[in-house]
Amino acid sequence: MTHDFAAVKVSGMPQPQAPGVPAGYPVVPVAQPVAPGGGLAPVPTDGSWRLMQHGALVHLYSAASKRTLRVLGDGQVNGKGGQGAFAQFYVEHVAMQAHDIIKLRNFQNQRFYLHIIKGRLVSSDGVDNSSMFRVHCHGSDVISLESVVAPGEHVGILPSGEPKPACNTGRGPHGRFTVTPVGQALGQQNAMALLQHGAKIHLKSCASGKNLRILGQGDINGLGGNGMFATFFVEHMPSLPSDFIRLRNSSSPSYYLNIIQGQLVASTAAADTSLFRVIPLSGTVISLESSVCPGQHVGILPDGCRKPATSTGRGQHGQFTVLAAGAPNPPSVDIWSLLCPESRIHLFSAASKKSLRILANGQVNGNGGRGLFATFHVEHPEGQPREIIRLRSANNPQFYLNVIRGQLLASNGATNTSLFRVHCHRATLISLESVSAPGQHVGILPSGNPKPANQTHRGQHGTFTVEAAP
Repeated sequence: MTHDFAAVKVSGMPQPQAPGVPAGYPVVPVAQPVAPGGGLAPVPTDGSWRLMQHGALVHLYSAASKRTLRVLGDGQVNGKGGQGAFAQFYVEHVAMQAHDIIKLRNFQNQRFYLHIIKGRLVSSDGVDNSSMFRVHCHGSDVISLESVVAPGEHVGILPSGEPKPACNTGRGPHGRFTVTPVGQALGQQNAMALLQHGAKIHLKSCASGKNLRILGQGDINGLGGNGMFATFFVEHMPSLPSDFIRLRNSSSPSYYLNIIQGQLVASTAAADTSLFRVIPLSGTVISLESSVCPGQHVGILPDGCRKPATSTGRGQHGQFTVLAAGAPNPPSVDIWSLLCPESRIHLFSAASKKSLRILANGQVNGNGGRGLFATFHVEHPEGQPREIIRLRSANNPQFYLNVIRGQLLASNGATNTSLFRVHCHRATLISLESVSAPGQHVGILPSGNPKPANQTHRGQHGTFTVEAAP
């Protein structure tokens, strides 16, 4: 049974918006399903599944009508839609079900789910088994939707755009749909194609008309040109879907964009607060939503000033056009070829711009050059993963780098305090974390003096460029 339901206008707090939704209309976030004894099954990130993650907002283009599936204000379903909110659907995965079982909730009428009831495609505000569909993938972005409670019955649209009886629909053209992120029309360039790992990009604010930038002191605004302050490296995390990225500044590579306590800031830590989910809106226009604070977005006002993330949705202030800033980075040097057993290396501090060294008296600082004091032999302890190493002075072979009681020291002998875990940031840039004191890192201040390890993380003071030594 269908229901007549119109979106209700809300006054007061600003609401995040999607394309085609008038300001002031509510956006209901997708709730993570919770079930006793189980949660969501892992969802693949390849093929069609890269677009069908839990919470994704998508269009479904009918192979028959060449238009999008939509739910009108009176609850009627057809395949005559465009790209507005009536034709947008949230993907919801179902707790304690296989990854290919989903529900589709309409964006404009957010009480309405797609259902197959008595052989017909309808919308209803009830959330029951008739709203559950099994996804069948036909290609990289083409799917069919089969009713879970009525196997063999599929969502179907005729060439006229009218719904086809589900009991007469299989997985042919009438039952096939191309999935696209909201705002991306068929055949349009996809912003994700510009957001490959290692790509260099500009983010042109749709509000200020200029590029997002991080200035030398970490100040952020939307008044940039095409220089390095306004250029960002895109970083993907291997363990996360491809729409999660970090943005690292080209001019100050230790700075990442972050949303912290509702504000857009630059931080030297590549932490969870620097992870953003890319929301494709139209062609190469995107919004960037905080991964740790859903609903908070990167925002720029028309005058170029930062807008509080807590007040920014996916409207004009939270929209950016992705522009290529040059070719992607060349393939990275394999850091492990530089850190192979018994290799000789220099470690240049990102803070002091000089190399780490151990003097004849055992003192450690970051004021070295390329001599023997600043040369280290790399040792890989037997039975340890390859990222666990020791560093032995080439000039004083009895001296090893150590972190002892929160301080960076040189000490005789290979002990547990001389074991370090290598954290690779990019190309040949690394941090060294104490194995015996997790969270404590080798650190050098801009003056070249050692920084207490218990106050050093993986920011500029705790990062080093590895260079092969003769």
